[in-house]
Amino acid sequence: MPKFRLISLMLALSLPLAGIAANRTLSREGPAPPCDDNPPSFGLVRQITSLPPPGPLGDDYVYADDFESNLPLVSWSNVFGSDFPSRPSSNAQITIEAGKFVALEFNTMGSGDPIYAGSVFGELQVFPSIVSTQVALAISNCPGSFVHVRPGCVVSVGQGSFPWMLDGILPGACTLTEYTRYYLNLAHVDRNTGLNTCSEPDARCKVDIEAR
Repeated sequence: MPKFRLISLMLALSLPLAGIAANRTLSREGPAPPCDDNPPSFGLVRQITSLPPPGPLGDDYVYADDFESNLPLVSWSNVFGSDFPSRPSSNAQITIEAGKFVALEFNTMGSGDPIYAGSVFGELQVFPSIVSTQVALAISNCPGSFVHVRPGCVVSVGQGSFPWMLDGILPGACTLTEYTRYYLNLAHVDRNTGLNTCSEPDARCKVDIEAR
């Protein structure tokens, strides 16, 4: 076989193989993260650490959080001390800065997992430090999303409960799916307009949450 034909044949075979290798390289990268098209609502910025204790405000000493300052506010277990749903119950107090949101990542397990302690429904009790303020609370698949969420999975509360249920129907409850990553999103905003609902200094804009 003439040399130029042999070289041509080798090139012809190598090109498809190169294409396969390139495709394999691309496939390892995977699709774009699902939250790229669902950025935080209302232009809010994620707050990832708790505030340090501030100085005196007027005649009062107000501490931002009951737990240590600079605690990462990125996961449910960081804040509540155990994995979702934190049975039998757990409390946390979080200060949320103006123009920011807190997103606590958590994962659901199968309905038969002992982590649920025999109950696949629960609730979050919410108590803002200033009774007149509203706290937007949502459970969604993306951090900071208060708009693109399931029915029943976003509320604005001054003081009240936020029920959830795993793979079932409970009137007024947020339905969660097994083995899924979610974010508990919190912000001092009106969930419909995005307007700030806490006009006090940041250190006073706290919310107490009980998971049970």
